[in-house]
Amino acid sequence: MIKKKILILASLVAMFTSCSKDEGDRKGDSIVDEWIPIKIVRAGVDTPIDNCNRQTKVIITNNHFTYYDYWKENQECKSSLEEYDYVTYKEDGRNMIKKFGANTSYYYALEDQGAHLRISNYLGNTYVILKRK
Repeated sequence: MIKKKILILASLVAMFTSCSKDEGDRKGDSIVDEWIPIKIVRAGVDTPIDNCNRQTKVIITNNHFTYYDYWKENQECKSSLEEYDYVTYKEDGRNMIKKFGANTSYYYALEDQGAHLRISNYLGNTYVILKRK
């Protein structure tokens, strides 16, 4: 009887834990993951997430950076792809991700205990905040 109660209790705990998990709140201390946008700012202008730019995503592995960028231009959905091997380093106390062997780089920061990743340009007026997929 005690084993049966423990089994039922364990099942309830497992079910509650899996049902209450919010995918948007996954946290971590690594940038390695697949990321989707929750906020996009271009040249200082907040851009609402729509069906076009919702396709934006960043995939970061241990040594490879892939940035699928989507935006609307004259009602047409445009896209670009940046893909390269990268290195990370610090510059003026800020984290940088840089295309290996080139000058292309972004500032990045993990925010909200690693639930969100901010990637921005040099001036910081164009950036995207992403959550783990």
